[in-house]
Amino acid sequence: MKITPVNNWIYIDLDKKEEKEDSLVLLPEDYKVSESVFKTVTVLCSSVDDFDPSDRIIVPTHTIQDIQIDDQTFYMVLKNHVMAVVK
Repeated sequence: MKITPVNNWIYIDLDKKEEKEDSLVLLPEDYKVSESVFKTVTVLCSSVDDFDPSDRIIVPTHTIQDIQIDDQTFYMVLKNHVMAVVK
């Protein structure tokens, strides 16, 4: 399945986090590691000419929208939320 963003939306891929080693410290089952306020993501497709596919951009984590279609998850962010392009 393919999606094409429109109206200033950017279709992105979340950068994979490094694999973490198991800790010897026991934590409660409901413990969650706090996420960073900002995230680096990769542009897959953009409705604007400002970004090329494979550009890495920095966005606020809370602005990333996840969309479920059938069994796939797509991630999108608005152009106005892009803070920087990583070169």
